[in-house]
Amino acid sequence: MSPEDYTAKTIALGLQCRKLEMFFVHSDTDNCLMGIVIVYSEDIDNNLLVMGAAGDVNNEWEMLDKDYTELAKSRGCTSYEFRARRGFLRTFKKYGMVEKYTVMRKTF
Repeated sequence: MSPEDYTAKTIALGLQCRKLEMFFVHSDTDNCLMGIVIVYSEDIDNNLLVMGAAGDVNNEWEMLDKDYTELAKSRGCTSYEFRARRGFLRTFKKYGMVEKYTVMRKTF
């Protein structure tokens, strides 16, 4: 599913048939809801695929990377990847992210 295919209906259907899972991200500093993350349910090549994320991380990128890493490890994955604007690569490089075509991946 490409990002332009994300609609409330396609996300709801993906959740209903368990192809997608939804997680809520809370801030480490004040426990406020920062956003929602949708991941593909089936891990491919020991990789957690983050299909979409929305919200405001308030520059808590390290916490977001930590949460993605913990989620991936809890599922037996050795990496996670997500699609994003190229500007995200500048932010996430310091957490071990590398560009992989138009997708970024961190292996741990």
